[in-house]
Amino acid sequence: MVTFRLLITRWSIRAVRCAPMTRALLLAIALTGPFAGPLAAQDDTPVRLLGFGDSITQGFGDAGGSIDCDSPADAGGYGPRLANRLAGLGLDVEVRTRGVCGEITAGGLSRLDDVLDAERPEVLLVMEGVNDLSNSLFISVETVRFNLNEMATRAQEREIVPIMSGILPRNPVECGSNNRLAFLSGELGIDAGLRGLWFANPFPVFDTLPDRFERFYFDPWHPNSLGYDVLADVFDTPAAGAVQQVLDDRVRPEPCVKSDRVLCLNQGRFKVEVDWRDFEDNEDAGRTIELTDDTGQFWFFNPSNVELVIKVLDGRENNDHFWVFYGALSTVEYTIVVTDSVTGVRKLYRNALNELASVGDTMAFFSPPPPDDPPPPDDSPPPDDPPPDDSPPPDDPPPDDPPPPDDPPPDDGGDGLIALPDDAFDGLRRLNPTRSFMTAPEPCVETANALCLNQGRFKVETEWTALGMTDRGVGVRQSADTGYFWFFDSRNVELVIKVLDGRENNGNFWVFYGALSNVRYAITVTDSETGAVTIYENPTGTFGSRADTFAFTGEMPPDDPPPDDPPPDDPPPDDPPPDDGEG
Repeated sequence: MVTFRLLITRWSIRAVRCAPMTRALLLAIALTGPFAGPLAAQDDTPVRLLGFGDSITQGFGDAGGSIDCDSPADAGGYGPRLANRLAGLGLDVEVRTRGVCGEITAGGLSRLDDVLDAERPEVLLVMEGVNDLSNSLFISVETVRFNLNEMATRAQEREIVPIMSGILPRNPVECGSNNRLAFLSGELGIDAGLRGLWFANPFPVFDTLPDRFERFYFDPWHPNSLGYDVLADVFDTPAAGAVQQVLDDRVRPEPCVKSDRVLCLNQGRFKVEVDWRDFEDNEDAGRTIELTDDTGQFWFFNPSNVELVIKVLDGRENNDHFWVFYGALSTVEYTIVVTDSVTGVRKLYRNALNELASVGDTMAFFSPPPPDDPPPPDDSPPPDDPPPDDSPPPDDPPPDDPPPPDDPPPDDGGDGLIALPDDAFDGLRRLNPTRSFMTAPEPCVETANALCLNQGRFKVETEWTALGMTDRGVGVRQSADTGYFWFFDSRNVELVIKVLDGRENNGNFWVFYGALSNVRYAITVTDSETGAVTIYENPTGTFGSRADTFAFTGEMPPDDPPPDDPPPDDPPPDDPPPDDGEG
C-alpha cells in the first residue's frame, strides 16, 4: 500500500446550473494504507484539517437547504460530521472548511496560497472540479487535473499533508452524462498513486447508492443531509490516516536499535518494523534478515521462507528525499513502519489480505542535504593595481562559433530507479506478462548469473535493460528455495525470488518474486527435470510482484512400495506310503 495525502476541494455550483460537482473522498493510502492508530506525540494540540473546494465544501443544501452560499463557513456539510467521526477514533482534530460557490479549479488555485497563509492547516483536503466540467463550460479534463495536482504540490511545499479526491456524480436527467466526471475521478486516483498521496473517490460510492438523487441529493448537484453523512463516511478513514501522518511527524526521534524484529537501514538512520496477520487471524511481528547497509528482509513463518524485502536509499541528490522500496513474496496482511531516527517522521505502508505489492516511494522522507561549507575567507591583502597599458588595443578577432553543448547524461533516477517514460501510466496498468515453452531438460548448474532453487531443480536467471544497456542480473542464493539478484551494485538488491513445492496443495510448483526496481527485466525459470520454461517480464516504469501458484506442474514422487511378501516356506514332504509288508 502507499501513503496518500489529503486534499479537499469544495464544489460550489450556483453560478452554473449543471456545474459538475466532485465529491472528494479522502482516502489515505500511506504508500500502503489506512489508519493504524494514534502514536505518542510531542504535543497534544489538535491537528488542523482544512477542507478546500466549491459549494459542496461550503455545505450547500444541508439542513433542508438552510445552508447556502451566504451561510457562515463551517456551518454544515461534511466538515462537522468528519470532525465527529475523527473524534470517535480518538483523534483530536480541528476541521474547518473553506468553500466558494461556483468556483472552478483555476479560481481555487489562485486563492489557495492566501487561504493556506490564513488558516495554516496541517492537512488539506481538496475536492473540486465539477464546475469546470459543466455543460456550459469547455474546460478540459487535463486542465482540471493539472490544477488539482498543482494544489497538492503547493500544500506539500508548505509541509502540509494533502488528500486528493474525486468528485460526485450529478443528476444526468438535468445535467447530462457523468462520463467526464467519472474519468477525472479515475485519473486523479492514478495521479495520487504515482505521487504517493492520500486519495479518496466518492464518485463510485454515490453512483451506486439506491435512489441516490431522490434520497441523498438536495438538487441535481448538491447532497442533502443524508448525502453529507455518506460523504463524511467516505472521508473518515483517509482523513484519519492523514491526521496520523501529522502525528507521526511529531514523534520524538530515537536512535535505531537493531534486533531480530527491527532493521536499521541506510547507515542505521531508518528503523523498519513489520507486523503481519494471516488468513486464520494469526498475528506476529516479522523477523529480520540483514542483506546490505540499505536492504533487508523479513520472514513470517519460517526463516528459510522470505516474505518481504525492503530497502531505503538516499535520493537527496535527485529530489531532496530518502526513498523507500519494497517487494512482497506474500499475500498475507502486513503493515510496514519506517521511522527516521533523526527527525522522528514515520511512514506506514499497509498490504491487505490477498494483495501482492511492489512499491517505490521516492517521496518517502523529505530531508534536504546540509549545505556545503562556505569557502574560508581570503585574508590576503589585495594585489597592487597594475600600471595602465597605453598600447593601442588589438583588432578584435572574429568570434568563434560556440561549441555545441554536451548532451546531458541520461537520468536513471539512481540506484535502479529509472525516470518514468511518457507511457508510464499505461505501464502501471499492465499486468506482468508471462511466456512458457518446452526445451530439452538438462541439469541446473549454479553460476554467478543463475540460481538453482528447490533442491537444485529450478534454474533462475534474470536479464535487465536500462538506458540502452542490457545485462544479466547477478544472483545470490539465500536458502534452498530463495535467492536475490542485483543489477547495478552488489549492495543494491533489485529482485527476490523463491520457488516452493506446492504439489500437496494443487499439484504445482509455485514461483513468487518481489521487485525493488522499475527497470525493464525478464525472469527465466527452467525446470531441469522436464525442460519446461516460464518467463516473467516486467515493462519499464512498473514495480511488479507476482505469485504464480500454477508455474510448473509436477507429479508427487511415488510412495515407497510396501515390502514384498516373503516367499512361502517349502511344503512339508508327503508322508511315505504305509508299509504293506511287501518288498
